[in-house]
Amino acid sequence: MSSQNPNNVPSSASGSVASGNMATGETAIRPGRRTLLAVIVAAAVIIMLAVGMGFAFATTRGAGHTASATPANTTGAAASQSASASGASGDAASADSAAGAAASASNGGAASSSSAAAALSGAKLLEYADQACNPHVNFTGSTATESLVGESGGKTLTLMSGKDSDKRTYQCVVRETRVPQSVLSRVRATGMNDGLQSASWDGVTMTWSVNDNVGVQLMFAAGR
Repeated sequence: MSSQNPNNVPSSASGSVASGNMATGETAIRPGRRTLLAVIVAAAVIIMLAVGMGFAFATTRGAGHTASATPANTTGAAASQSASASGASGDAASADSAAGAAASASNGGAASSSSAAAALSGAKLLEYADQACNPHVNFTGSTATESLVGESGGKTLTLMSGKDSDKRTYQCVVRETRVPQSVLSRVRATGMNDGLQSASWDGVTMTWSVNDNVGVQLMFAAGR
């Protein structure tokens, strides 16, 4: 019994058709694979470029940050050194000022400590000195104390300065009453046996005496 072909198509023709269909499918598949491969390669290239650009940007930014940070740190160090130098200069100036003040006090400080006192004379000058220098301590005879007694209205002013005292009130009084340097030299040269000494300036007369055991007494009177 012979086999029948339902479509009445010769077997050779059927084979040719099948072969043609397979060839067409392979032809259709191959371009699709090539396209997919090209897409994958292109994506890989893009990713590599992106990674490379990102790395380069990060490196450049880090180098720029380091370069900008170095001058700032250097500036900060320089500012710190400058501040330290200024502080040292300020301390030296303060020390010089303190030494100058001490020297002025030890020399009697003939110049007044305020411009207001420089314009005063007579009773006003004595009243100002009493307000500026009075330690409000009674002189008890102790050689370590100082006292200042002023008459109302500045008519008189009396200073008792013990020989063992710190002489702060004495220095203040001779400064604020503007005792001339020549008079201060006379006071320092006065001995116990020289008795009362006196001098006048700016509407003020000062009488003083020195006791080797007790100290110095200065008596100021206005208008004489």
